[in-house]
Amino acid sequence: MGNAMVDAGVAVCSPECIHTVQSHVEVIPLPCNDQSKHVLTEIKVKLTKQKAEDKRQRRKSLTRTMSTAEPEDSPTLAVPTMAPRTMSTAEPEDSPTLAVPTMAPRTMSSIGRTKSLQAPIQMQRTLSAIGRTRSRQSESSPDFSTAMSNRRSSKGSIASWAESRRGSKASLSGSDWMTTPTSELRKWDLVRHKFWSGELLGKKLHKMCFVELAAQAKRVQEELVTACMRGDLRKATRAVEHGANVSAPNARGVTPVMLASTAVGKSAQEALILLLDKGAEINAQAANGWNALLHACRSGKLQAVELLLDRGAQVSALSVDKQSCLVMAILEGSLELVQFLFERHPSAATALLGTPDTNGQTPIFHAARVGKADIVKFLLEKGASANDKDSQGRRPLMMACEAGKQKVAKLLTAQPKVNVNAMDSRHFSSLMYACAGGWEELAMWLLTEKNADPSLVAVSGETAASLGQKLGLKKFLGACKRHARALEG
Repeated sequence: MGNAMVDAGVAVCSPECIHTVQSHVEVIPLPCNDQSKHVLTEIKVKLTKQKAEDKRQRRKSLTRTMSTAEPEDSPTLAVPTMAPRTMSTAEPEDSPTLAVPTMAPRTMSSIGRTKSLQAPIQMQRTLSAIGRTRSRQSESSPDFSTAMSNRRSSKGSIASWAESRRGSKASLSGSDWMTTPTSELRKWDLVRHKFWSGELLGKKLHKMCFVELAAQAKRVQEELVTACMRGDLRKATRAVEHGANVSAPNARGVTPVMLASTAVGKSAQEALILLLDKGAEINAQAANGWNALLHACRSGKLQAVELLLDRGAQVSALSVDKQSCLVMAILEGSLELVQFLFERHPSAATALLGTPDTNGQTPIFHAARVGKADIVKFLLEKGASANDKDSQGRRPLMMACEAGKQKVAKLLTAQPKVNVNAMDSRHFSSLMYACAGGWEELAMWLLTEKNADPSLVAVSGETAASLGQKLGLKKFLGACKRHARALEG
């Protein structure tokens, strides 16, 4: 019977398998019949399938490794041994049971660096340990207890707290971040969710809240600035509702009120009213000293000027260059705006007529340079002097001649005590300014009608005739010759 068992084993397994069976399993004699042969054949099939499955798993493990070559000193990876299995046959109860031998441990020397397989597991264990440590530290810290207590106390009184502070201008600053309910966080959904869910605690919550709040406040403020520049009432209203500061200046000190006062949008006036109703600073000045009134006057916005004056804008405010709202209206060339300033504030506007800027020029200098004869006439009627001098000794008539404004020159020369041959610090006369600018018709009018002297010599040694010769003013040169002969005769 033992020989029959050995013969059956040899028929089923290889010599190595026979050695394994003999060394690990107690051999139990079986009856040598067709039933035993069928059992051994079935065992052989199952062992073959298991061997193929093990081979497939090893190949799959090899493809997942990060390297294809293993260093000489790298450790080998041991495959876990298979647990012994038993199979019951169709024999009667007294028939024996054949135990499947266990597979011997095997090593895979071609796996590569085994640390690459173990790294994800080690990282997961490390992160889990760190998380448990931080959780214990957070629970034991005073910030955790403070956050949880404030969370419980704030949740129950959100409605009453929001009702009591409705319309308040209080900002989220200092330690208020811990007790501020969700109604104050508005669009900061991420911070609000993490705060109420208790995901962020202690210093991490403090930092996250203020970083997110600062970023959101910056976006809202930029939206308000853009809306004011475009005169968009809808976007301006939305930005204000979301907490934008209506008085916050940009890097150059320009506030939203200044931008709205110069906007050309259809709803620019309504946007300006919105800002003023929300308490915007109306007399705030930018880095160059300009306020909202100066911006509105320079842009020729009569309605905006009227609104600003009604709300208390200062007419006497000056820029860094000592220029007033009257000068801005003159530079814009709006006679209607100039007249409106004198109508609303006659005493202040009259005082501005004699206020010089950093160059020593009064408003009539700018009006002469712009060349608006109606504005110059209006200023002269209001008491402006045509004989004012700036820091370089120039007069309004010289400004008009330099710009080639003949109509303004006629108005100025008609004023009493106006000297056509007056010279500035460079000894330039009005006739020289006209010749230097190439205004031949104006130069001939000064020479023939106002008896301007062409023989005056400047500090540089130039005369009106030499300047006309450089620029090719032939008619003017002919008039100079005739004027010289008339003086000789």
